[in-house]
Amino acid sequence: MIPNSSRRKRDRQRYATDPEFRRKRVEYSRQYRAAHKSEMAELRRRRYPRDREQRRLRKYGLSDNAYDAMFVQQHGICPICKEKFDALCVDHCHPTNKVRGLLCPKCNRGLGHYNDDPIRTRAATVYLEQSCGIGVVNFFTILRCRVGHLKIGQCEVRLQELKGEAVPLHSTPSYELAKGHCGDPT
Repeated sequence: MIPNSSRRKRDRQRYATDPEFRRKRVEYSRQYRAAHKSEMAELRRRRYPRDREQRRLRKYGLSDNAYDAMFVQQHGICPICKEKFDALCVDHCHPTNKVRGLLCPKCNRGLGHYNDDPIRTRAATVYLEQSCGIGVVNFFTILRCRVGHLKIGQCEVRLQELKGEAVPLHSTPSYELAKGHCGDPT
């Protein structure tokens, strides 16, 4: 009798080199999945919640209680898009694996596509705002207002000057101008 590990190794080797063996194995797998489709789906449905909890604990060191506490603290709202969700994804720093917070799936993937690089996300923001007519100068003024380098009154005056409009004494704070899509104030 051949030990299982040796047999698996031999089968993997044969699968890689023998097209006929590979064709038969693929066909067998296809038939098996078709015949046992409902059983396999039921097993996945039963295991998924448990797997998700165990994966969260193993990968991030985040227990269900800690996740629930973070979710309640955020009121189920994604801090980036400000939308409410029934469940949020764990956002973490890839090099350190440190949990940063909870985000919606789209925002979490978005940060991942930018490799969690603030320079890239800023560049994307500049690009979007330029294409919407806000412009780089306005963007940097808004950015300086957001981080507190300019006082709110200075922000409003500077943005109004850039737009060439009259300056009201108490208007919407400049960070509100950045909301919405391409000038849409919503």
